Amino acid sequence: MIFLDIFRGLQEHGVRYLVVGGLAMNLHGIPRMTADVDLYVDLEKANANRFLAAVKALGFVPGVPVSAESFADPEARDTWRREKNMLVMGFVNPSRPAIGLDAFVFEPVPFGPAYERRKRVSVEGGALEIPVASREDLIAMKQGTGRLQDASDVSILRRIPGEGA
Repeated sequence: MIFLDIFRGLQEHGVRYLVVGGLAMNLHGIPRMTADVDLYVDLEKANANRFLAAVKALGFVPGVPVSAESFADPEARDTWRREKNMLVMGFVNPSRPAIGLDAFVFEPVPFGPAYERRKRVSVEGGALEIPVASREDLIAMKQGTGRLQDASDVSILRRIPGEGA
């Protein structure tokens, strides 16, 4: 499955990240259709470069006309946010165009504490661990976006028993 290929590649490159978005909803046990992988990557420069090495090895390229390397540049990301209102950088794989990968270009919540609160989903007999944003962090990221899907997700997330928030 392509999703597992992505997570395996990120793990092999030592990338610190969290799964967010629709796939995170699925991994919290909430059925939701999604065709992309939304990630919150630790934007520390060395980690951002490991992320770029992983996505390149997986065959992904930016879906916008910028160099992939600029994702690791805090000034470039700040310019994208300020001038283009860009929230995520999209990556596409020309050989698998149905699956997109989006990575936040800013910190929607502080990464360190969010990573500590992550939900760990083990697959492949424990050989692969998928770090998923906690329920409380998903709520914080989705509140107030103005998107109907996010409002619906927040309502559902608040009803999950036994996960705080």
